[in-house]
Parts: sequence; structure tokens; C-alpha cells
Amino acid sequence: MKKSFVMRNTILLFILFFPFYNCFSQNPFYPTEDASGFSFGNNVDVYNSDVLVSSSSMLPDKAGKVYLFKLTNEELLQTDVFYPTDALTSDNFGASISIQNDFIAIGSPNHDANSNNSGAVYLYKRANNIWELIQKITAIDASAEDHFGSFVKIHNNQLFVSAIDDEENGQNINTNSGAVYIYTLNGNEFEFSNKLISDSPYKFGNKIEAENNTIVISSGDYGKLPTDISYFNIYQWNDINWVLTRFGEVGNLEENVYDFSLSNNQIYFISDHLGGNDSVSIMPIDNPDWLYLDGIFEIPKSDQIHTKIKVNGDKMFIGSNFYMLGMTRKFPLLYYQKVDANWIYQKTFYGTGPYQDDYFGSSIACQGNTLIIGAPGEGYILSYGKAYYINTTNLTTSEFVRKQSSIYPNPTQHSVFIKNNSENLIVKIGIQGITGNLLFTEDQDFEQLSLDKLSSGIYFMKLYYNNGNNETHKIIKK
Repeated sequence: MKKSFVMRNTILLFILFFPFYNCFSQNPFYPTEDASGFSFGNNVDVYNSDVLVSSSSMLPDKAGKVYLFKLTNEELLQTDVFYPTDALTSDNFGASISIQNDFIAIGSPNHDANSNNSGAVYLYKRANNIWELIQKITAIDASAEDHFGSFVKIHNNQLFVSAIDDEENGQNINTNSGAVYIYTLNGNEFEFSNKLISDSPYKFGNKIEAENNTIVISSGDYGKLPTDISYFNIYQWNDINWVLTRFGEVGNLEENVYDFSLSNNQIYFISDHLGGNDSVSIMPIDNPDWLYLDGIFEIPKSDQIHTKIKVNGDKMFIGSNFYMLGMTRKFPLLYYQKVDANWIYQKTFYGTGPYQDDYFGSSIACQGNTLIIGAPGEGYILSYGKAYYINTTNLTTSEFVRKQSSIYPNPTQHSVFIKNNSENLIVKIGIQGITGNLLFTEDQDFEQLSLDKLSSGIYFMKLYYNNGNNETHKIIKK
């Protein structure tokens, strides 16, 4: 898939090529001792003042390591290094990490615990401020090439572990359909309690997000048939078991869904569109029709393909891990803030290192006011990597936080009137369906728009301004 370097948003274009006009406090950090490997910042996680960062292996004799930092007075100090004695360079130790309360889970999906690449997870517990390895978990039905530990997530005294190449889904055997294993804390150990499988055809468990009594598990393998389709499984806790309440697919031949985030009972999808802009789609977890009812907005075109998203309350961070043409070699992290029920672009972050191809923003973690960003490519030829800390309380909103126009009446039967409250001129209007498909555009009459050609339902009206900004209004056609 090729994309032309077209930038519709002149403000973002200015930022991309002149990042020093958009600098604000961001603190880089890296291992201070016992460092090995490279690509520090491959994965990041944060819980309260604890920050967890993984690095990859360095041949010929060093496996990857996972580092723990303590956030104190706006500084990150390394306190621990995790590296099991039986780890090998090929184990991919640290491919997934999770920290909550006094527990750390580290996935090693290529570990030959039971057979070749069957996988394992290492559990560490903190007692009296000392971390100790308490468990090495393998799947009860482990087999070769299952890659148990591909993704790990600790949530509410439970541990979720995916084996994305497990070959059992109840329908199609030998399809690498994947599975998710659930372990429950009993005393000082996690005991196996359940194994989840899905109707999705492949890679179930490639990401797990959790919030309160909800977990969302995705599946899919980009580039494999059926092309570009991702599947999402929503489970609710009923005080006894996790019950599947929603199952559906997103994406198609022209839409690659790369990542998602769960926040405030909504799923945020980041996707790339063939011949169009990248976009964020928002869907409530209790939506019975599996439709994007709560908004969709586009990201101005750039050379990067946006593949990472993290939402924390009213803040959204969008990153990437590859570009198309190499026009902009420093990787941007986009920051949006929710204002008056709308997501408004605020700023762009860049890594402070001197090298291009730093892959800044290819891993993101955020909790409370702490934002951690991985830049595993920092270091030029030897990509030793770097991570960054930002206190999100210091982030300010831009001057364009309020709606520039008002729409009325809404709901409506026939037409809507558009009142432009800003000094900027509207140059185009686009009407989208709830799935984000463009239905029609208007490029001349910007005071009144007829909706007679539309059937009853929910639509999104996107207003484009001459200064490069745009905003989206949800409208209801009776």
C-alpha cells in the first residue's frame, strides 16, 4: 500500500518539519546499570510510581531484560532489573509486560519450557520493597509454537496470558486461532482458572485491555487472510466468571485496524485507510449493533502510519511504528484532548535524541498524570533505545478547544443550519455514516445543508476551515 505525502493540515505540517517550535517538558531515561540488549523501550507499563520498561536481546550471549524505575520528584530512578537465569537470546523475554500493585508479569513467548517455542510467563512479587521471582507459569496444555506469553495483563488479582498461536478454537483446528489463559491470585500464587477461546480465526489475544469489570481481547494477524480484518471480544465479570457479551469484526480490505484502547467504557480504534487519512473510531462497549456510535475523526495525512493509541480519560495519545516514504524520519506522537464531547488536536511530541528512526511513540503507557513513551530505535546503528516521561498535568490545551460552529436544529427532519462563530471560513462540509464512510460533500453553501437525501439515523458532519482545522458534529436525522 502506498500513500502520497499530502498534508491537509498546515498547522500539523509546520509542526512536523519544525519540531523545535513545539517543545515542552519531556524527560528521557534509560538503564543506569546492569544494562544489556538493545531497543530499550520496546514495551512500557506504569502503575502509580512504578515504571516498567523492556529491552530486546543482544547477540550472542545476552537475553532481553526488563527494568523497573521509581518515579520520585519528577525523576525516574532505576531500582530493579529482571532477568531469569534460564533465559536465552531466542526466548523473547520481555515481549510483553504488566505491573499492578505488588506483582509483575513478564512474557517470554519463545521459551522452550515444554517444547519448542511453547512459551512461559515469569511472575515477580514485591515484599518489603524486594522483588522476587515467585512463579514460572506455562500452559497446562502447552505444545510447540503456541507462544504462551505473547501478551500479559494483570487486572484485579487476575492474570491474563495469551498464546496467540494455540491451535484450538472449537471450530478450526491447526489454524493458530489463539487462546487466553486466566489465572486467579490465591495467597501468593496465581492458579489456573479458565481458558478462553474465540470464534475468530487467528491470533486471539494479540492484545488485552481491562477496565473495572470489562476485558477486551483482540485478534487478527495483519497481512494474513481474511485480509485486514480484526476481531474484538468483550467480556464482563459476573462475580463468578468472565462472560462473552460482544463479538464482532472491524476493518475490511480498505481499512487496517492496528490498535485499540479501552477507556471510560469505550473502545478507541486506530486505523489506516487505503487512499485516505488515518482515523480514530470510537465505540461504546455496550453497543449491541457493533457500530461506531460515539464518533469518528480523521488524522491529517503525514508520512507515518499511525498504529498505536492510548486513551486515558480526556487525553488521547497516538503513535506510529513505521512510515511510508521516509519524508519525516523523526517519529511524532500526537496528543488530543476531549473538550465538550469532541476530541481536539493539541500538540505533537518528538524524541529529543539526535538520530532519526527513533521509533518514538511505538510503545505508550499512561496512568493518572504519568505518561511513558518508548523510543526503542534511538541510537542510530546500535539501537540502544530510550524512554520518556511526561507529567500530563503540564499539558495545556490549544486555543482551538471550543466548537467554532454550532448546528441547529438537531435532531432535524430536513435541513440543518450552520452558524460559524469563528473568524475562519468554512471551505468544505463532509457527511459521514456511523461507520465512517463518506456519503457526500458540499463545497459552496455553508449556512444551510439539506439532509433530505439521507434516511433516518445518526450521521457525522465534518466542517473544514481555511486555516487547516476541522471539527465534527454528530447529527440525528429523524
